[in-house]
Amino acid sequence: MPSTKQIARWLQLNANGWNIEGVKGIVPLINEAQNILMQTESEQTLVRDTATGNFPSFETESGVFEYEMPANIWRVSQVLLDVQNTLPLNIPPNSEYGITPTMIPPTQRVMYAGREYVRVLYINTRDRTMQEPCRVRFSTDPTAQASVYLYRGYELPTQITSAGIDPSLPDSNGLHMRTLLPAAAKLIEAFQNNTWDEALDYINKELRPIVRKEMNSGEQSLEHSTTRLDF
Repeated sequence: MPSTKQIARWLQLNANGWNIEGVKGIVPLINEAQNILMQTESEQTLVRDTATGNFPSFETESGVFEYEMPANIWRVSQVLLDVQNTLPLNIPPNSEYGITPTMIPPTQRVMYAGREYVRVLYINTRDRTMQEPCRVRFSTDPTAQASVYLYRGYELPTQITSAGIDPSLPDSNGLHMRTLLPAAAKLIEAFQNNTWDEALDYINKELRPIVRKEMNSGEQSLEHSTTRLDF
């Protein structure tokens, strides 16, 4: 399991004039390579509330339609209601409109980890950018709810801002050598030869699928979902 510093030194062997850190540094490109490889909807980066084991919740306000997600979340794929928690609040799981016929958008039943949820439909999400956090936008008023709405969110890898910070990417089956090292090398080559399209095409088509497969490996059966449409 090579460290960031070791990966940078290997890359430096074929990158004349490049430094490990600082101006024309290799470390920022290792970080960018990791971001590209790991920003995929994989089971191992799916966030859970460590106190409950459930998906994290977020608070809503009446008349407010858009909400910022935590800084470590790069994408939200679904907004959910937990049937076990919402039934006492009189939110029927087979309702087309949830709390009342006018309060939230249509819903759909889904199962995760053997637990039934209601998926809130007609939600728009925006991925995190350098300037803006990930956002969730409702199409109708979500009303004031403290912990009713949950989100399926995917976590950013730890940012490699120095050679002393090692990759978050697991090294299972040699992922560092198979994907991170060649991805960073392709980015360095793109800088030198202005071949960005070629580099990104290679990383996205050849390397990301390898990472995605590994990041969905291990015991992940608890996260598999089944959609039920028979309301």
